[in-house]
Amino acid sequence: MSRTLKFIVLLFCSCVAVPAVYAQKECTLQTLTGTYAVYEKGASSFLNLTPPPSQFPYFSGVTAPFVNLGELTFSPDGVGTGFYWIKIGALNSDFAPFPIVSQSPK
Repeated sequence: MSRTLKFIVLLFCSCVAVPAVYAQKECTLQTLTGTYAVYEKGASSFLNLTPPPSQFPYFSGVTAPFVNLGELTFSPDGVGTGFYWIKIGALNSDFAPFPIVSQSPK
């Protein structure tokens, strides 16, 4: 594809995309109102950058799996309530939820 054609396509897409962005409403607390489910999983790593002299030049570190589940509900006045579970390390089924309560920004 020629450079001129690429430029024309880019210009056309920009002319269509910019008005679409400005057509959206402003983000407010009413926009945020609703219930949200949260799910994250991955691994958390820690690296010791100052190993003991006996281990130099090898750095020591650990990695642990984690999972985070939650449910949050936001009201139109900005108050959020809900709960989440987070588990780091070996996973099993004895989760206990942590309560969440947020305050409306003033």
